[in-house]
Amino acid sequence: MSKLLAPSEWKIFALLTRHNPLSTSEITQELNRQNDPRHAVTDGTVRSLVKRMLDKGYLTTIANDQRSAIVYSPSVPFETALRLHVNNFLDQYAPLGAPDLRLIRDLVDRRLTAADPVTPLLERIEVEPRRALVRGTSVTVDRLLECLASGSSPEDILADHPELSREDVLAAVAFARAALLSSTLPETGH
Repeated sequence: MSKLLAPSEWKIFALLTRHNPLSTSEITQELNRQNDPRHAVTDGTVRSLVKRMLDKGYLTTIANDQRSAIVYSPSVPFETALRLHVNNFLDQYAPLGAPDLRLIRDLVDRRLTAADPVTPLLERIEVEPRRALVRGTSVTVDRLLECLASGSSPEDILADHPELSREDVLAAVAFARAALLSSTLPETGH
């Protein structure tokens, strides 16, 4: 498995690491379900790509009597293949070492932040010794949650607190959720 996968082969490999075993027609159907219809793939294309992946050592075949078709599964763990490809990418695109790697890390951090919209919201909250405030204001998270619990809409809250933004109200809810998930719930009376 020293040869790298082409981008189209990688899509099949990633698919098979999530859903396996699959036949070539099942792979084709799933890829076409995920892709723009203008970029549909054919069974012939998938068969060619799968053959190349077999030759490179990324896939294994399984005879399946129940489906009367040959099905395919990854022959290497996803993490192993990903490490090989990422290391190759870094060797190729980070020749200056630390400066290039810092830039790549910044790009990855931006992707991670975009994939997790809650993290930037939590940065809007400032935690003090007995209370949590919306950063730069005297408005407490507790007060915002109290308003929401009593039936106020975010728009009502913003009208009463022009110093706040909609994101500040969302940040209060995100903070409460994070606090709830990180603590043990108290017993409730019945």
